[in-house]
Amino acid sequence: MKGKILASRYAKAVFELALEKKQLNDINNDMKLIDNVANASKELMLLLRNPVLKPKKKKAILKAIFENKIQPLTLMFMFILTDNGRESFIRVVAEAFQELYNKHNNIIKASLTTAVELDSEISNSIVGLLEKQTGATIELQKEINEGIIGGFVLDYDDYQYDASIRYYIKKLKKEFDSNLD
Repeated sequence: MKGKILASRYAKAVFELALEKKQLNDINNDMKLIDNVANASKELMLLLRNPVLKPKKKKAILKAIFENKIQPLTLMFMFILTDNGRESFIRVVAEAFQELYNKHNNIIKASLTTAVELDSEISNSIVGLLEKQTGATIELQKEINEGIIGGFVLDYDDYQYDASIRYYIKKLKKEFDSNLD
């Protein structure tokens, strides 16, 4: 919980600065890259959490990894996190920034889980219906889970629509069990 509050404060600060400097899209792309690299490299996160390693060395490592790949503002922000001893929160800050960016640009992330791969026509129609219903731009992430047997499960914001065969089988089983009593 403490990490989320801390991350949201740092994310808000860099978000407002990016907005002021008119670099919002560039900084968002940087935050996506940072999040992906931190997520993919456990070694980097362990290194950043290492209390023995001096901030100067951590900044040199961050500079070597990101210098020509991100905006100078983003790199300076990472240095500030490191100077303040908050470098282990880089990934959480990047996620919080992306949430602020999505809210600012009226973007909703949605997850569609199906038992088999959907063709793009069906995916596009689902995105179109969601955009019409929410009035927002939808970023759809597709997942395959054969355990749902058929149908789909759609998650977005705080909503979940479960139209999977697994759900209906569980529902029928529950009804049969309650009728037997």
